[in-house]
Amino acid sequence: MTLSLDWAACVRTRSRAAACKACVDACPAGAISLGGPRDSVKVELATCTSCGQCQPVCPTGAFSGVVDVGAFVAASGPALACASSFCLASLSTEDFVSLALKHGAVTVDGAGCEACRATRAVVAERVEQANAFVSAAGFDGRLVVSVKPKVREPAPVPAPAPPPVAASRRALLRRFVPGIVEEAVTKAPLALTPMGKGSVEPSKLKDRPLPANRARLLMALAQATPVRAPDALDAAQIDFSSSKVLNLTTCTGCMQCVSACPTAALTASRAQDTIHFDTSRCVKCRTCHDVCEPGALTVSRRFETTDFVSLKSVVLGQFTVKDCAECGARFKYDGGDALCPRCQGHDAEARELHGLPPRDPGASA
Repeated sequence: MTLSLDWAACVRTRSRAAACKACVDACPAGAISLGGPRDSVKVELATCTSCGQCQPVCPTGAFSGVVDVGAFVAASGPALACASSFCLASLSTEDFVSLALKHGAVTVDGAGCEACRATRAVVAERVEQANAFVSAAGFDGRLVVSVKPKVREPAPVPAPAPPPVAASRRALLRRFVPGIVEEAVTKAPLALTPMGKGSVEPSKLKDRPLPANRARLLMALAQATPVRAPDALDAAQIDFSSSKVLNLTTCTGCMQCVSACPTAALTASRAQDTIHFDTSRCVKCRTCHDVCEPGALTVSRRFETTDFVSLKSVVLGQFTVKDCAECGARFKYDGGDALCPRCQGHDAEARELHGLPPRDPGASA
């Protein structure tokens, strides 16, 4: 069995400011940590139980391979239940939405098995979020969690003791040669792909594809027919996307949020005077918030379902830009000196060092 970890897709690889640790928090075995180079994700293969819980929580789909979620979603019918090789907790909220849009009415077996008792609450929460989104988006689909009563099984009949047999050659050898032991039966080792120190080629960081579960959801939305106009949702009801608010007073126009976004949900105009946001591509990884030093970018309290369903890109902010009179870099201009924030800081430090008065505002405007 192979666990694939695409380091180029992990937001912690894209930006050291990223604080995402969803996989660490979700791993029931504690096999995932931030002990890699520069606090990147590290997986202890000896501890990993191959439960697949890292796959649905990763906002960018960096984990894959333990279970084939795409094949399960494609082949599943209107009744969902855990199988020996697949746990329903491996489905993300988006996957539950896709199934609701595909079948309309879906029954989810919430009983599970003894091994996944801890994940039943997770499945129920994702189903609740999926229902909230489907309803707000204007579709008729719905998922219902059903816990079937347990059937009391008869007590197992003890197997008869095996008749005595002649000692095997190995058993006979063990009697006369001390130190010989039977080899322990172990499961096949879990491989991690790619191997190594988690290095990433810079060219791969330029790719900003959507994770597979988001692509499945957008496909399901395109094939489904709404029955009414979408409604807005409370932001707390959705864990896989968000709507944004940009404070133009504190925003410096540095475009760090645009550069750090792993799915190109945030984009800038060619002139770098406008920031656009596409909520259908937002995976709520919060990297854009982590890299914004002035905290100008925040999550809206309302999730605009209309923008998500219509794949509509909205304008977050528009401002005036100028080329810095000192270094030539383009920056958000709020009046006064035509100096970018970095050059303003250097100029202020130099004047303070040499005992000169502060620069006259507008001197280079």
